[in-house]
Amino acid sequence: MPTPEPESDFSDSRSPLMIDWRRQLHILCERRGLLLLTAATVISLTLLWLWRQTPTYQATAQILVESETMKVLNIQDVVSTDTRDLQYVNTQVQLLRSHALLRDAAETMKLATDPQFVDTLIPGTDLALVLERDLTVSAERNSRLIKISASHRLPELAAKLANGVAAEYIRGNLNRRLATSLEAATWLRQQAEEIKPKLTKSEAAMQEYREANHAVSLEERQNIVVDKLKALSATLTQAHTDRLAAEAEWNTVQTALANGHKAIEIPMIAANDQVKLLQGQLNEKQIAVASQRERYKAEYPAMVTAQAELRELTEKLVTAGTTAVEAAQGKYQLAKSKEESLAKALQEQEQQALHLDRILTGYSSLKRETEADRQLYDSIITRMKETSVAGKLETSNTRLVDPATPPKFPARPRKLITLALGTILGLMSGIALCLLTEHLNEKIKSCEDLESLGAAVLGVVPRVQIGLTNSGVCLTQSEPQSLAAEHFRDLRASLVLSSQSKQAKILLVTSTIPGEGKTFVTTNLSAVFAQSGERTLIVDADLRNPNQHRSFNVTVDRGLSAYLGSNIAIETIVQSTNVPNLDIIPSGQVPYNPHELLGSPRMQELLIVARQRYDRILIDTPPVSAVSDALILLPQIDGVLFVVQFGTVTREFIVRTLQKLHNCNANLLGAVLNNIELKRYRYYYPYHGRYTEQYAVGGSGEVRPEAKDRSQKI
Repeated sequence: MPTPEPESDFSDSRSPLMIDWRRQLHILCERRGLLLLTAATVISLTLLWLWRQTPTYQATAQILVESETMKVLNIQDVVSTDTRDLQYVNTQVQLLRSHALLRDAAETMKLATDPQFVDTLIPGTDLALVLERDLTVSAERNSRLIKISASHRLPELAAKLANGVAAEYIRGNLNRRLATSLEAATWLRQQAEEIKPKLTKSEAAMQEYREANHAVSLEERQNIVVDKLKALSATLTQAHTDRLAAEAEWNTVQTALANGHKAIEIPMIAANDQVKLLQGQLNEKQIAVASQRERYKAEYPAMVTAQAELRELTEKLVTAGTTAVEAAQGKYQLAKSKEESLAKALQEQEQQALHLDRILTGYSSLKRETEADRQLYDSIITRMKETSVAGKLETSNTRLVDPATPPKFPARPRKLITLALGTILGLMSGIALCLLTEHLNEKIKSCEDLESLGAAVLGVVPRVQIGLTNSGVCLTQSEPQSLAAEHFRDLRASLVLSSQSKQAKILLVTSTIPGEGKTFVTTNLSAVFAQSGERTLIVDADLRNPNQHRSFNVTVDRGLSAYLGSNIAIETIVQSTNVPNLDIIPSGQVPYNPHELLGSPRMQELLIVARQRYDRILIDTPPVSAVSDALILLPQIDGVLFVVQFGTVTREFIVRTLQKLHNCNANLLGAVLNNIELKRYRYYYPYHGRYTEQYAVGGSGEVRPEAKDRSQKI
């Protein structure tokens, strides 16, 4: 009994985006007809469009916008324009596109009466709108140049339109500047008339203030008061210092006297010149008296005279000390009195300075107002005269630097570029259509497609052409050196070497739909098994549309249907073929109940006997999606070989068939991809494609003239 495979879901796991560039290139080569047809269609439409287009000529004029700064007053710019500002240039571009400018340009050029311009227009059409449609204005980057381009079917008229718009813009700009100058002069005159009465009133108010406050020369008076105030302040500071010094001396003398010291003992008094002189004389006289006392007695006249002189000097010294004390006191009183007098004088001077400041503040305010009015009035009068002169010499800051000339070649349509773009668009459309078609194509075209559905690919079979002189389709016998025969030997090796299928003796060969080549695969694979020395039996179980008898040219008088419907022996239905070790049981006559016959015990007995006598048994059954004949045989076989024809069956059908086999616990050994055109699809099978030319039928390298392509749909 076959071992059921683990349960799995057969689904499409291929990602449509996982296609590398080589496969895409192959797809384009494969569908090059569609690619070329699409490209040719787009190119033809492009040529038709170019043929229907009317040539349009474009003429370009270039103007320069120079620097402009018009100043009417120093304190205010009536018109101030900085053309280095990008906004200014962009503003001029918008002015060139304005409806008013284009309307004036159309009137100036008299386009309404120009038959070349209005012959294609509807009567009553706004000519400014037509000009705006045909006009292109752009500013040159990082410059003050502006391009004015006009388009028309006539080159001369295109140049006329571009130059006309440029001239109208320059003329309008000059008129605007002249109007601005006139407006500025008028405004200045009005301002002068308004400011003059104010100036007169300010001057009168200042004069009245001076007379009312007797302020003929306030500035000089203020300077005198300030200087006197400074001098008094300095003198008061010195008097304060002197008073402090005298007060300190007197306090010292008072303290010493209060402590019982004699006046002459006070250092400050002793330092008095008169006291110092008398003290010196007294000291000398004392020395002289002391010297005479040693020689004379007290009653001696000289001694009496000396003693009298000594007493007189002592009295004078005491009197001088008293006088010095009185002098210190008088000095202090004098310094104090002087300080108080100066402080009073300084206070009076400050009051006078403050009063003068109050008068000067009002005067200064009136003076500033009067001077401001006078300066403003003088400035306005000066600028008014300058503006009047400048208005007569006014020039435009824009000029035409490159007038438009009639172009020699049309600007639109650009045939070469349009044709190149059409060609590129056609190729891209063709490529996109090819890739889209390939993406929408769900038919199996590679081993990867099959493996993505859960079916292992055991081998591939190339497309072969069967000649009319060939008997049957067993190419492995008639053309053993052909590429197809080699592929069948590769398929046998895969089956023998596979751990899952090398022990499988009974193989059921089926497909999804009729015409996929299961009979062709069964025939040639059986022949390969037989040529390798294995006793092989082919059982044609396709009782509805049998074909195996044609492959080996055997009779169908007695076959599988006769055996299953009667009690004849197996030996009576087994026939030999021209391939050694290969026998065949043909289907026999087509019965009316093939499904019941294949599920009968006689079929089980047949397979049991065949398993004992043969090494390999291949059963050719109907397609799974058509009928369930193949499914009823699954319990008696060892494995299923699934045949898929290249580019015929959709992925959805394959998934359904595989799911149906899986649900019946079929031992799916693998799939065979049949009928591959290796020369055309060499991307999928690059190795085999190199031998397509060498191995056709019989390995001759050429397809026989009498051959017909049967596509292995037998």
